[in-house]
Amino acid sequence: MRLIRAFLIDRDERFVRQFAEQLEQTGEIVVVGHSTRGEQALQQIQRLKPDALFLDIHLPGMSGMELVQRVRENGDLFVVYVTGDKHLAIEAFSQKATDYLLKPVDEDRLHRAADRLRRLNNQ
Repeated sequence: MRLIRAFLIDRDERFVRQFAEQLEQTGEIVVVGHSTRGEQALQQIQRLKPDALFLDIHLPGMSGMELVQRVRENGDLFVVYVTGDKHLAIEAFSQKATDYLLKPVDEDRLHRAADRLRRLNNQ
């Protein structure tokens, strides 16, 4: 089984470290990079070419949704929003988000999202 290569983007460095551990504990995902800023993330994503982004909607410099639009200009990838803002889920799914996780991330919910990514990645 090939692990899903994930890139994390969140303005809170401490959250990024904790969430990276949670993701890798699923056994389905390996974190290949992370960033706390949108512009910086764009450069790293182009270089690392992850399978999936896990990102907050509210980022310094540009929103997570703007970032996803710019990344998708160069190809498609799985997008999982990880945010405390439950009010933007409909907009996120209208932009073809793969999943939407609310902070603090529930362990069972994270495993369901990882399983969904694995199934989609194997299609």
